[in-house]
Amino acid sequence: FRHHLGEELGEAPKIFYDIASIEPGVSWPKKIGEALAKSCILVPLFSKQYFTSEWCKRELCSMLAREKALGFNTAAQPERLIVPARIHDGHDFPEYIKDIQCARLENHSNVRVAKNSMKHEELEELIKAWIPSVARAIERVPPYDESWRQLEVDHFMNTFKQQQPKQRKLPRLG
Repeated sequence: FRHHLGEELGEAPKIFYDIASIEPGVSWPKKIGEALAKSCILVPLFSKQYFTSEWCKRELCSMLAREKALGFNTAAQPERLIVPARIHDGHDFPEYIKDIQCARLENHSNVRVAKNSMKHEELEELIKAWIPSVARAIERVPPYDESWRQLEVDHFMNTFKQQQPKQRKLPRLG
C-alpha cells in the first residue's frame, strides 16, 4: 500500500498505523487523537470486528463529522474523506456506512498469505487499483486546520476517561 501510494503521489506518504506508530510509554488516546486530527483522510479496513470496536467507531465518526463540516458527502460534492477497503463480507456493517464505496479485498484478506504466491499477487493488483482513489481523496482535502488537533485529542481522551474503572484512591504499594 505504502509503496504504490507513494508512486501515485510522487512522494513518500505519511501513514499513521496505531500498532507501529505509538511507542511504549506514550498516551495512546492522545496519540490517536492527534494522528486523526492531522490525517487528511481515513483509510479503514472494514470488517465485522472494526464495527465492534468502540475506538474504531469513534475514529470513523470523527472523520464523518469532518466530512460534514467541510461539505463532503453532499449532492454537490459526493466525494468522501473515508476511502475504505472491505475485508469481510459486509452483511453486518451498519447502515450509515453502506453508501461508501469500498475496495473489495475480502476474498484476499488472509493473514497467512504467502509472499510471491498467486493470492499475494492478486491482492497487490487489487491494492494498485484502489490507490488512485486514495490519492484523489488526499488531493481534494483542504489545508490542515490547527483547531482539529485539540478537538480530536479532547474527544479521544474524554472517551478513554469515560471507559476507565472508577477508583477512589491510588492503590497502596509495598
